[in-house]
Amino acid sequence: MDANMIALGTKLEIKIPYNGNSDTSNTYTSQLIDIIDRKTVSIAAPISEGKFKYLNMGLDLFVFFLDEHKDFLFFNAIVKGHRKNGPIEAFDITITSEIKKLQRREAYRLDTALSCKYTIIDSRLPITESSNSPEIPIADLKTAATTNISSNGISLHVDEALEAGTVLYIIVDLEEGSSIKVIAQVKRSHHIESKHYMAGLRYIKIDSHDSQILTKFIFAKQRLMLKNKMPSKFK
Repeated sequence: MDANMIALGTKLEIKIPYNGNSDTSNTYTSQLIDIIDRKTVSIAAPISEGKFKYLNMGLDLFVFFLDEHKDFLFFNAIVKGHRKNGPIEAFDITITSEIKKLQRREAYRLDTALSCKYTIIDSRLPITESSNSPEIPIADLKTAATTNISSNGISLHVDEALEAGTVLYIIVDLEEGSSIKVIAQVKRSHHIESKHYMAGLRYIKIDSHDSQILTKFIFAKQRLMLKNKMPSKFK
């Protein structure tokens, strides 16, 4: 993929390497306003909290964007110069790496151990979008831990055998005190050791608010893993 594959007007997220004693990248929003050639594009002056950022020539950047298929892509770039594009302050940048794609958030399974609670609500409950989250006494909930989680399913480490088709009500504790509630159906389960089992489930019901919270959580973790793989100057 080259610059010609990025649509004009695409929103960009620009990460600028830290300077001084900062140990984090500075992040700004921008927009693609012109394609000069296969490796050079013009972007609007990056902005954060209402303030524009001037980009010095030779500055390294890390650029993120969503394409028309909602795939999340990124590339390295270097600032080549500053110019006016009509009334817009613009910067020409040269792409210095491949344009790479991360897995789509809907399909991406995040390997993580999250505390959760669950209970079997009805092994014969039909799969329906109208299923409601039940009112379950805390005392009736069993503890478990995730092994991975995605926007459409979850894998649990549990202390009991769960038959395929069993429907669970699950509360998953995310970070910083947030949690989500889902109704999910067991698709597979296998014994791993002693009285421990691994169960893979697919969501039957997750409300839009919790779905947004989960997607943002996975997205943030995915970006953090990417950042940890970046050269130190981008962190």
